[in-house]
Amino acid sequence: MLENIPSLQALRAFVSVAELGGVRSAARELHVSEAALSQHLRRLEERLGKRLFEKTGRGLRLTELGRRYLQMLSEPLAEISRATELVSDSRSVKPISVTLAPTLATLWLIPQLAQLEADLPGVDIKIISSTALLDLGRHDIDIAIRQLPNHALTPDTEVLFPEAAFPVCTPALLDRVECSDGSAELVQKARLLHNASHPKEWADWSAAIGGIDKLSSNHHWMEDSAMVLEAAAHSYGVAIGRRPLVDNYLATKRLIAPFGTDYPTNWSYVLIRGQAGAKPDRTDRLIVWFRRQVKTRNSQ
Repeated sequence: MLENIPSLQALRAFVSVAELGGVRSAARELHVSEAALSQHLRRLEERLGKRLFEKTGRGLRLTELGRRYLQMLSEPLAEISRATELVSDSRSVKPISVTLAPTLATLWLIPQLAQLEADLPGVDIKIISSTALLDLGRHDIDIAIRQLPNHALTPDTEVLFPEAAFPVCTPALLDRVECSDGSAELVQKARLLHNASHPKEWADWSAAIGGIDKLSSNHHWMEDSAMVLEAAAHSYGVAIGRRPLVDNYLATKRLIAPFGTDYPTNWSYVLIRGQAGAKPDRTDRLIVWFRRQVKTRNSQ
């Protein structure tokens, strides 16, 4: 029976490419060269005598057979991972793995690591930043924090925080423009920083506030929230800050919200727990800590 099983390296290569959508991302995750990973895929397809992927303009896409194969493999590979952990050296304490988007990791979680260490000594975390929706079982992930549209939420969904979006700038920029908090002059005179990931955010905020005639014609487009907020924090212009990404900037007074923060979007960040493994107690403590941090933020 065992002679019918492909190599574990080939199966890991297949699942990683399937989940991440490309050889480059999968090779980075598995710490192998792209050539080696491509060879594993080619040998797997040759062994099966079937195509598992088809090329697209942006990378690789699973064939129908590939989708069925992935579905059948995910749970057995997760079981192998859990079994290996259970019989491994019990003296080695594995960190709690948390997956979330890179921008959320950089702007929200990493600034809290020192506080986490002080509050939960002995609870180490492994941050897995990825824009892909990784399979929690196969990757042995304990906690996922993901962004979902509000219409996709169910009564069982644990919402950590709803997203809000509002203008932010430095006090120095506010003084330079010579206008007061909440004054339309700020967004009519100052440079507006645009986030390419949210191209309509200024129009959406303007509509939410009731419409402001003639927003500033001075624009600068940037790639993502991290770039936009850093530019705003250096008084380069006014940005749309998105909670919770902007929370640390507000808490440290690097940025202020001249129009207030009560502008919810149609998205929320939710907490998803992976299957309980050998570390449920520490995972529970970390989840409680996340909830407490959110509650503290909401009370500020």
